[in-house]
Amino acid sequence: SCFMQSTKLVVDTPNAGECGRPQKTSQELTDGVADHLNCPLSEYIYKLESYRITSPIQWYKGCEPILDGSDKYTYWDRTLLNVKRVEPEDSGTYTCTLTFTLGGVTG
Repeated sequence: SCFMQSTKLVVDTPNAGECGRPQKTSQELTDGVADHLNCPLSEYIYKLESYRITSPIQWYKGCEPILDGSDKYTYWDRTLLNVKRVEPEDSGTYTCTLTFTLGGVTG
């Protein structure tokens, strides 16, 4: 039997002085109530899950990691970041990252 795996690599260069990814999406949350951000990697997360490949998510605000279950934030359903009470100071750039191992290579 034969097994072949191909990979397409797309490299996006981050903007100078910025943390996060160069491809961005805008999301608006409601001030004063609990709301959530959607991770744009959900398609990849579900694809990896279909192959039973574990893929931890990490969220960041700016360059700082967001701790799951902190006073302010909770990771929900693998693709959502719940903000317990949205306030104006929550504005900023949020990034979700996905880590997984495929064919012995972690990425």
